[in-house]
Amino acid sequence: MAEMLERFKSVLDERIAEEEEKAAKDAELKKEAENILSEMAQKGIDVELLKELQQQQGSSATAASKVKYVKDGTTWTGQGRRPAPFKGLSDYELEKYRKTPKSEDK
Repeated sequence: MAEMLERFKSVLDERIAEEEEKAAKDAELKKEAENILSEMAQKGIDVELLKELQQQQGSSATAASKVKYVKDGTTWTGQGRRPAPFKGLSDYELEKYRKTPKSEDK
């Protein structure tokens, strides 16, 4: 029984130490974020501008996942799991269904 209590106490102490580390990291991140915001204010950079730039970057990421292959009306970007019509095809056979030439892919 004493062994169990000692083990419980050591686990509890570890957990408390982890929480203290996490709180210290969070406080450090918050302080860094406040420094960045004050620096942005000094340079005249608006948060709305950053949001706009982030949205523009997000739209370019979705543009990269355009359809590469079409077979029997089924499309596939070449990422993730292969749809049923593309399963079992070798890379050579798959190229027959490529929508755009490889030179445009780069």
